[in-house]
Amino acid sequence: MRTVYEPANTLEAYMLKDLLAQQGISVHIVGEHAQSGVGELPASGVLRLEAEDDEAAAARAFLIQWDKHHPEPQVSQLGQPSNPPRRWGSASLLAFGALTGAFGMWIALQAPLGRYEIDHNRDGVDDELWTYSVTGKPLEMTIDRNFDGKIDYVQKFSADGLPSEAKADDDFNGVFETHIRFARGQTERTEVDTDADGYPEMHSIFQNGVLQKIKFLNPSNHQPLRTEYYKLGRMRYAEIDNDGNGTLDERVEYSALGEVTQRTKLNSAR
Repeated sequence: MRTVYEPANTLEAYMLKDLLAQQGISVHIVGEHAQSGVGELPASGVLRLEAEDDEAAAARAFLIQWDKHHPEPQVSQLGQPSNPPRRWGSASLLAFGALTGAFGMWIALQAPLGRYEIDHNRDGVDDELWTYSVTGKPLEMTIDRNFDGKIDYVQKFSADGLPSEAKADDDFNGVFETHIRFARGQTERTEVDTDADGYPEMHSIFQNGVLQKIKFLNPSNHQPLRTEYYKLGRMRYAEIDNDGNGTLDERVEYSALGEVTQRTKLNSAR
C-alpha cells in the first residue's frame, strides 16, 4: 500500500474516495478514527488515502489533476489571506464557529456522497441504486423491479441508517399507490390507494414487523368495509359490513385452510 494523498478532513477523504472509485481506482482511508474526535477540523497529516502499489500511480495522477482545479486560498506576502475577514470578538467567534460547525456537520452527515449501483439482469442499465452519507450510512435506495427502465420502489433511511419510509408502484403503471411507514426499522403500516383518488382504501397494520390486521374501506365513501385479523400470516377472522352502511355487523371465523367455521352477528360499530 502507498500513500497517495493527505486530505484536509474526513469529508474530503470520502469525497475523493468516491471520485477515485468512479475512475475504477480503489483507495483506503487511514486515520479516520483518529480524527473523529475533532470532527471536520484540519487533519494535519492524520488522514491519508492509500492505494495498492499497482494503482498508486494512477491515483496520484488523478489527484494531481483534481488538486490543480481546487487550489488553496491565496495568501499575501505577509502570510495573511488576500482579503482578510472582519475581526470579531472571541466570544462571538466561538459562538459562530460552534453554530457553523454543527450545521456543517449536519449537512455533511445528510449529504449523499457514496453511490452503489446494481445491474440485476446484466443489460447494462442499473436497476438498483443506493446512496450513502459521508459516514457510510444509507440515505436512499431505489429499484426498478420489473426492468422496464422506471423506478417503482423508493426507500428512505433515518439518520441512524434504518428504513423510515418507502413508496411503491406495485402494478407498474407509473403511479406510486403504496406507501410504507417504518418504526425502528420495521414495517409499521402500509397504505394502498387502489383507485388513485388520493385516499388509501387498504390499510395494513403491523406490530414489530408482523402483520396484525388489514382494514378495507369502501372506495366510494371511504367507510369501513371489512377488517381482517391475522396471526402467523393466516387470517383468523374478519369483521364485515354486509349492508354497506359503514358498520361492521358480522364476524366470520376461518380454519387453517381458509374455510368458514363460524359466523357471529355484531351489535356495535367497529
